[in-house]
Amino acid sequence: MKMRQYLHIIIILGFTILISACARPKQNYVPPKDYSVKKSMSFDKEYDKVWKETISFLGENSITIDEIDKNSGFIQASYTNSKLEGKIGEYLDCGSKISPKVMINGYIAKFNIIISEDKLTTVTINTFFDIDGEKTYNEYWSGERVSIKCNSTGVFENEIFEFITNN
Repeated sequence: MKMRQYLHIIIILGFTILISACARPKQNYVPPKDYSVKKSMSFDKEYDKVWKETISFLGENSITIDEIDKNSGFIQASYTNSKLEGKIGEYLDCGSKISPKVMINGYIAKFNIIISEDKLTTVTINTFFDIDGEKTYNEYWSGERVSIKCNSTGVFENEIFEFITNN
């Protein structure tokens, strides 16, 4: 009977060692922080001047204007980069410890800017940031698309407001 108990213990220990040898350390994804972002600012400047300064800022920072309508005050712009380099890295927070099973294709930033005029000219900025990626299987692309939402840090908004203020 004792021999049988020892055999069971040895088998259980063997399975335990085998299973733990195959296990990888778990990387827990840490979601992006929520930032208090100033999305709107009013300027004591004429509408046309604020409009031109906004367009200048986008051009000087290599941000593509996708749609523009001066009469409604609407500008839709975007920026895509394959790496988190340059200013885009300051503009967004995508969290950390993103799974190694996600192949990152690029970082996507979209900006909706609305310029309106009442007594003052107001600029409102809405930002949308994502990571575009694909799931991998045994280090090969699976073809399954992955989108990870990121949060604005407020740096982009502050930079454009400062640019308009100082010009």
